Amino acid sequence: MKRILIACLWALPLGVMAQNPITEILKQVEANNLMLQSIGYSVQAQKSTLASENNLSDPEVEYVHQWGNPTEAGKETELTVIQEFDFPTAYVQRNRYNQIQGKVLDRDVEEALQDIKLKAAQLCVQIIGLNRESALLQQLANNLEKHAQRMEQALSDGDAVVLEVNKVKMSLMEINAELRDNDGLHQEVLQQLIALNGGKPVQFTASTYPELPTIVQDVNALTDDYREHDARLHRLSDEVAAGSQLIKVKQAEGLPKMHVGYQRNTALGEKMNGVVGGISIPLFSNRGKVKSARAEQTSRALELQDQQLQLQSEVLALYNKKEQLAKVLKGFDQDLIQNQVTLLGKALDLGEMTIMDYLTEVNQVLDVQKEFAGSEQEYQQICYELIRYRL
Repeated sequence: MKRILIACLWALPLGVMAQNPITEILKQVEANNLMLQSIGYSVQAQKSTLASENNLSDPEVEYVHQWGNPTEAGKETELTVIQEFDFPTAYVQRNRYNQIQGKVLDRDVEEALQDIKLKAAQLCVQIIGLNRESALLQQLANNLEKHAQRMEQALSDGDAVVLEVNKVKMSLMEINAELRDNDGLHQEVLQQLIALNGGKPVQFTASTYPELPTIVQDVNALTDDYREHDARLHRLSDEVAAGSQLIKVKQAEGLPKMHVGYQRNTALGEKMNGVVGGISIPLFSNRGKVKSARAEQTSRALELQDQQLQLQSEVLALYNKKEQLAKVLKGFDQDLIQNQVTLLGKALDLGEMTIMDYLTEVNQVLDVQKEFAGSEQEYQQICYELIRYRL
């Protein structure tokens, strides 16, 4: 009976809505999702940290006050102000690195947005299926309630047997249980969607699948299109570029550091002013950092290559599954199945068949519809995954 009830809903006519309700939900999610807001603030913080790492070091001020013994030796003071800075090339290279790393951070937001939108779209697809199922279950419940009342009267008149009446009642109880299960799952999925929407209420009552954007039919072109827009690959590509620039930063940091300053001395009534200058050669502090940066850049480059291969495999699998499901869906004659369900309903209303025969016949017809329902929903899920970067 459960298979019958789920399958029945797909006999309902499908239509194209004037406005895509899923797109409207995705706009709300993009504006309200707390994780996206959190990542946005985190990116701002990390960009500020990157910028601060290219600042000059703090100036150093030193004051010395000395006095002699015996006191006739007098007092002596010394004031020194020193500013240290890296070789100018280091600042230039770090600035370029910060710009590239800033793009990497922006890709984190893009990637999270694509993932969250895809999840929200797939939840909407699931809700559409549950809404359609609920409408059909309610329709069947109403029909069986009507026939149950008729059979109760027939039983009182002696024109029906108690087994048939009980069968209708049991079927009605099963439908009501299915309605409760449907409502529970609907609430669960809706709460997940509300959570993605930052906890704000979501109104989503669609019961038809919106028209999907056009999907490229050539798998190679689809893979290229996916590579062009997929935030994961863009992030990894930017990380490779950032790694290359980091090597230059570490090389520049191996150049001598310099410091300049001012010094003032007073002793025995004499005052002397002068300039302080010097260099610091990082023989030890920068040891191994260039080698480490090169290894990290190689790691990122290999990770990018691996992700490109993984993406190609993923897109190919999704594309083949989509094509397979499209052929399966074309093999279903929905008009024939719809007409058969309608004819069975009329035959039952006219008393041309018993409720027992009706349930048996509908079960045979709608077993096929259940398979269609599952295939269509899976097809929708796959299509949204293939267009995730355009949601």
